Amino acid sequence: MDYGCGIGRYADLFNPVKYIGYDPIRKATRLAKSRNPNYNFVNEIGSRYQFDVVLMFTVLQHIDFD
Repeated sequence: MDYGCGIGRYADLFNPVKYIGYDPIRKATRLAKSRNPNYNFVNEIGSRYQFDVVLMFTVLQHIDFD
């Protein structure tokens, strides 16, 4: 899973059958889907998903720790 996938910038580095991009911002996942139509992007992660690997590239910089 690509957690915080945004506009799907790194999706094409992965096999589309095994890829799920997650981002809470619907506008971002809509753009990601238009850029990468063969990939799966979601705005919610339910219990139906299980992941062996989670990628969080440039996610922590957006968290306000104050």
